[in-house]
Amino acid sequence: MNEKIKITCPRCGQIWEKSLQEMDKFGERYRTVCPADGAQLSLKVEMFTILSIQEENAEELNQREQFEKAASLSKLADLHMSKNDFDKAEESLKKSLTIRRQIEHVDGVAFSLVKLGQVLQARGDKDIALSHYREGLALFEELGAQPLISQVKQLITSLEGSPATNDDPSARAIAQARNAAQRGDIQSAIQFQEQAVKSARAAGNNREALISLSVILYNLAGYYSNADRHGDAIIILEEVVAIDEQTGNSDLESDRHALEAARMNASLTPEERVQLKQRIQEDAGFESQLQAQLAQLPPEKRPPAEAQLRRGYEEFQQMSPEQKAEKIQSAQADLDANRQKSIDQAADQTRDVGLAYTRNEVPKQEVVDMLEQAAAQININEKTDSPWLEVAALCLALSALIKEESIPTIPAAYVSHFSAVQSELGKLKT
Repeated sequence: MNEKIKITCPRCGQIWEKSLQEMDKFGERYRTVCPADGAQLSLKVEMFTILSIQEENAEELNQREQFEKAASLSKLADLHMSKNDFDKAEESLKKSLTIRRQIEHVDGVAFSLVKLGQVLQARGDKDIALSHYREGLALFEELGAQPLISQVKQLITSLEGSPATNDDPSARAIAQARNAAQRGDIQSAIQFQEQAVKSARAAGNNREALISLSVILYNLAGYYSNADRHGDAIIILEEVVAIDEQTGNSDLESDRHALEAARMNASLTPEERVQLKQRIQEDAGFESQLQAQLAQLPPEKRPPAEAQLRRGYEEFQQMSPEQKAEKIQSAQADLDANRQKSIDQAADQTRDVGLAYTRNEVPKQEVVDMLEQAAAQININEKTDSPWLEVAALCLALSALIKEESIPTIPAAYVSHFSAVQSELGKLKT
């Protein structure tokens, strides 16, 4: 918002104007300094006299808050999933999905649907999981979001290719093949998958049976390729394409691409094949990270951001190994420096909030709520070794100090921040 806000200093009565962009934001409050007596003020937007804020600006602010809330709920779901608490993960994702639908965040909706499908699949709700996968896939296809389209298709085909019960010999063989592949025993994976193919061939020649056979064959081709049996992989994929053409399978085009890729892979030398595999893995990783980053941006900012990121990635791919290593080291140093700067700023803001309370500029309960909410948000979003957790510890220590409760451990890096607030509070009691 560029519109000016009229502010009145509660100490000296000085009146001046300032835009929200010119003030520091902490939680729901904005901080500024009186130009007359230097008093630091902490104010809520709704406490201001607004001269000319347009209705669409208020709507934009609300949408941004909803956007961030949905992202936080999605991260919270990740935390629940890591603990196998699928009920809570489902609850968080449904809330995130509802918000993203309301603000028409299409790719966010797609991400939420697919993630919700994964939760439901892990819990054994196969049919509902498939429904969410397909709905998410349709949205990703509208957006042209590769390789997410391929990734979701793999989730669908994997789930569709796994019949509901282990009484089916094909289902047992597929599960055994998948388990063998996951533990790195590719030869056993091939043997089990070949058993699944044999069972699928015996299931008949109706369209449903043939499509199921196509999925199982496709996965067998993948196992052959991993075992450097590229000729066998080509033969299997040729059969997959033939079945797709016979049945009118919607995967025909992607399976044709897979066949062409297998033929090209077979024509390469072992060294070239290793390089190609590394490049494919790098490209897939980049695309996944790119889509995740773009999903966090407002729609109007995504095209220029995507163009810039893709240009940087292509430039990186043209570098020599030494140049790449130097670039990565430099980027990591910049990242660490920027992160530490953000952490230091957050710690300073935390201290200033506590000082604002000592000057009676912010009510006690409001300060406590701000500190504890900030700590909770950090604990949800950060890993156990994150330096941000020390800022969360500072928030909780200051909250306990203000509430006159037992003080938890104060991080050594922020003892001075805590002491500054403690000293001012001590002056008030003397």
